[in-house]
Amino acid sequence: MRRTLLIISIVLSVFGCKEEETAQGNIIGIVLDELSQQAVPEAEITISKLNLSTVTATDGSFAFSDIAPGTYNVLATKPGYTESKKAVTVFSGQTAEVSLSMTRLLPEFDPEEVIMNVNRQSTVVKINNPGDGTMTLGFTTSKPWLSVDQTSMVLGPGEEKDLGLAVDLSSLDYETYEEEVTINFDGIEMQIPVTVYHVEEANIIWQNWYLSVPIDNGSGKATSIFSDDIVNGNLTEEEKEYFHYDELDGSYVFWTKFTGYTTSGYYELNDGAYCRTELREFWQGVKDTNDNWYFNPGETHIMESTLRVDYVEGSRGRTFVGQIHGKNSTIAGIDNGPATVKVLWEKGDIEVEYYVAPANPNGEWTSDDNAKSARITVDNEKFTIKLKVEDGILYWGLVCEAKGINQDYVALYDYAGNGYHYDNYFKTGNYFQWNVDYDKSAQVRLYKVITSHY
Repeated sequence: MRRTLLIISIVLSVFGCKEEETAQGNIIGIVLDELSQQAVPEAEITISKLNLSTVTATDGSFAFSDIAPGTYNVLATKPGYTESKKAVTVFSGQTAEVSLSMTRLLPEFDPEEVIMNVNRQSTVVKINNPGDGTMTLGFTTSKPWLSVDQTSMVLGPGEEKDLGLAVDLSSLDYETYEEEVTINFDGIEMQIPVTVYHVEEANIIWQNWYLSVPIDNGSGKATSIFSDDIVNGNLTEEEKEYFHYDELDGSYVFWTKFTGYTTSGYYELNDGAYCRTELREFWQGVKDTNDNWYFNPGETHIMESTLRVDYVEGSRGRTFVGQIHGKNSTIAGIDNGPATVKVLWEKGDIEVEYYVAPANPNGEWTSDDNAKSARITVDNEKFTIKLKVEDGILYWGLVCEAKGINQDYVALYDYAGNGYHYDNYFKTGNYFQWNVDYDKSAQVRLYKVITSHY
């Protein structure tokens, strides 16, 4: 009898264990492109907790079998896409379904909108691959007069390349054009908007100027930026801080402060030098700082510069917005280059300072012998300063519509008759009269500058 009971107990125990065993489950899923909702094949699917992985089929599907009940993170990765992860719970004897959405990494471009005009007929857009896969791109333009320097481009992971854009204005009417460059990427189209401002007269003929900014050029002097780099926008981020084009205002912004770096070298605070962001003239478009003009009888030299002063910090409140600067003397042994004529904006007033003849007719022209025009208030309104040298005589004029000012040319001084002996060039911009600290700054906007020599 005792033996029979023991056998029954063992049998019941065995059957009880089978009833408590847990059945395995399954996971099936699909991976879709978030934008197109098309299948993403060859995406790697991993369940790290189980050390399992597989790859999606051509229809984006995947499957795992014999999975113990529990909750798992399913991760999808593929080069050129952002990763996608989703938690899924497997129940005993059941199949869990999961759908993963992956975002395609698209090429990035800088700038995102392009502005072109008569002064900027070519430019560069930087195209970047932000992903870890290779991108093959195609480029098309919307008009025959808007062109790109390449129709296709291959970018490796993290690689950046330049796309050149150019506009041919010769066949266009004078108006504003809104066009685009299309980027074709694996069936996806993206547009780079291009705005072309085609005006009848160029506000600035860049080949006639170069820009000076108070940044160390590597030798302790200010940096010079030439017309090709200005027109094509090839400025560093630091240079753009000092000079950039404001599309909304239609002006070039000249910002500056004292850094110590000038065109003649480095200076400490209060050491007799100032810093500037300004244009210096190549009067014939020849990139030669020794190719300048004279105050000769029978010659005329004109600069008319339209500006607005945003602000000038510091207790003096002074910046020079225009100059005629002397350079090489015709008299041997004289090495100075005088700031012969200076247009000063001081706390809202415009004044012209100009050197007059020294006591020694063969001596240096300096600020020791200085005269000034009458002061005229323009405040922070747009104004046009006009400088003219005609038959060796200096004239100046001023226009400020907001203040009702329309002063025609007024004679100031006869340089040729007083033995002036330097060659010269025009300057305009923001020559900040402050060297007390490294913090105060000034900002001037240039809308238009024209020069004429005959």
